[in-house]
Amino acid sequence: MRVPICWKKLDKSDKQKAHARLDMRLSILNRQDEDVTRRIDDILKRRSKDCRYKWHQHFLKFDSVDDAIINKPRSCRDDDDWKNLCIYWSNPTVQERCAKNSYNRSMLKILHNQGSMAFVAVRHEIEQNELNGEECDRIELFKRTHYSTGKGWTTIEAEKKYDEMQALLDESSTSIDAMITTDEICDKVLGVRSGYIKGLGYGPKPKRTYTSNSRIQELEESLKASQTECNELKNFYIDLKAQVEQQASWIESLIAAGFRPPPPKQ
Repeated sequence: MRVPICWKKLDKSDKQKAHARLDMRLSILNRQDEDVTRRIDDILKRRSKDCRYKWHQHFLKFDSVDDAIINKPRSCRDDDDWKNLCIYWSNPTVQERCAKNSYNRSMLKILHNQGSMAFVAVRHEIEQNELNGEECDRIELFKRTHYSTGKGWTTIEAEKKYDEMQALLDESSTSIDAMITTDEICDKVLGVRSGYIKGLGYGPKPKRTYTSNSRIQELEESLKASQTECNELKNFYIDLKAQVEQQASWIESLIAAGFRPPPPKQ
């Protein structure tokens, strides 16, 4: 796939070629669906952006534009794309904007450890290799993409966010009134941004998974048992009350007939 200065400048024919090459390698369900096509465009756009970033790092190794143009990166197959990018990156206005963007990225409080690999791909690998096809929820995925056994958490802020999400998850699993989905927990703690799912990346939001399904089922069964016991106690109370009222009626009838109970023994 060609890598222009920006995705919008990529010709329609080049986009179609990229889609065709993708179809040759992958079998995509609902391929004709407009939403699926749009999401594939988003993924290709991100891949193009990641490629430009790597090439820009290669460009910065050289002292002059001419040296950079001559030393094209191995992954670049189009000389015109590389030349246009080199000229673009050497523009003072663009360099100033790049410097500002670099500073802004350095101020990020939450960093992941997956490099250019999409979170969706990471999630798929976890589900297939470790969970036997079961869904990996976003909280667990956040930990996998921001924590490693050898290095720990990527940032202190990432650890705080995970602890906050885990606290809400624990609260939800112990209280029916506080029941909340893992998606809602992530949205609440990480925030929401149009077209982007925090902790998962770009694309449509997956089907909601309620927190601790086994625990919720256990609570529902416990609630049903408690309701059954409460109904049984209520029926027992009604029967007992009827018996007491009947006995009181008998006593009143006996007293009216002149019956007197014997005095208590001394």
